Formats: sequence, C-alpha cells, structure tokens
Amino acid sequence: MVNQHAVIYWQSNIGKTYMYGSTINYITKDHVIFQNDLFSVGSIVHSWQSLSQYQTQRSGKQLPLLLAGTEYQLTLNASIVPEKAMYLQLKFYDRYENIIDRITIKDKVGKFRYPENAYAYDVELINVGVKK
Repeated sequence: MVNQHAVIYWQSNIGKTYMYGSTINYITKDHVIFQNDLFSVGSIVHSWQSLSQYQTQRSGKQLPLLLAGTEYQLTLNASIVPEKAMYLQLKFYDRYENIIDRITIKDKVGKFRYPENAYAYDVELINVGVKK
C-alpha cells in the first residue's frame, strides 16, 4: 500500500465558487475567508473537478488522479461557523459524464472508495447552514 498525500487549495482561479452575495477574501494560499448570510441550504459553496477544459475554465488540473477500487481519505481543514454547517460531497462520473455514484461526508474526515467504472470526479463544499 502506498501512502500519498495531496493538498487541494481553494484558489480564486481554480474551481467554481458561489459568488452571489458572497464576500471572499483570499488571505494566503491556504487561508480563505468566505461569508454569505443569505445562502440557500444545499447550494454548492465551491467545487473542484478532476477533468477540466483549459479553454473554458482557464485552469489546469484541479484534483489528483485516483485509482479505481482504491480507498481514499478526504480531510476538510476549515473553521466553519456554525460548526458542522458544511459537508463535502464527491460525485463520480462515467466516460459519458453520467453520475454513477455520490458520496456525502458530513464530518471533517471521511473515507471513500473510488468506483471501478469511474472516469472522473468532482469534490464540492455543500452549504448546510454555513455563515462563515
């Protein structure tokens, strides 16, 4: 078994961020302040994609490549107000961009197995009452 470690940062030019009514300050590479008091529950705060088109998104690779059938651990390093008001969600896609599985991690640490028939995946921060 090989232990590998990848850090995924929330950067202004990588991924998609919910901007309407949001105040976002990119303090440093690993310190982002997001605030939105009127944000709908269930909305995506920010998302990253394993496959992206440079021409449309103007960013390169956003997520590491994963091996089919392998178990991974995802850790959210964030201070959330109120506590537990944000979930991590993973969506797995087949070659034709159909969703084949979806996993929601309700704690800051969760494990998942990359599906055998997955071709790509997204990681999303989901609002469940977050203010900041």
